Amino acid sequence: RIHNGHIYVNGYLYEPKPITKLAITYFGTDYRRNQASFERFSQTLLDTMGELNIVVNHYECKRNPVENTMQKIDEYFHSTQALNYDFLVCIMNDGNSNDLTQLKHRIKLSGTVYYGK
Repeated sequence: RIHNGHIYVNGYLYEPKPITKLAITYFGTDYRRNQASFERFSQTLLDTMGELNIVVNHYECKRNPVENTMQKIDEYFHSTQALNYDFLVCIMNDGNSNDLTQLKHRIKLSGTVYYGK
């Protein structure tokens, strides 16, 4: 349960870490076809965070999609680490389930193993 920016889990209160920099990024294919959905999701997320008193001082929506190659994904996470983002939202889309599985694996490997905090 979240109430006024406080998080209650199993009866215990957890103080959230402030999110000073947020990045929302589209990974994969068909960005132009899904652009309106991406924009709507991004705005809904920011509005909901505001309603829950989660203050975001700076956010960036990466409107140029990151391709499903290890090199491009690695470059993206390297750049976000250098910019010191607190929270990254990864929106993934690809042509078929095998490509999507590969995309998830690459994002997890680069985003958490190599460049995670």
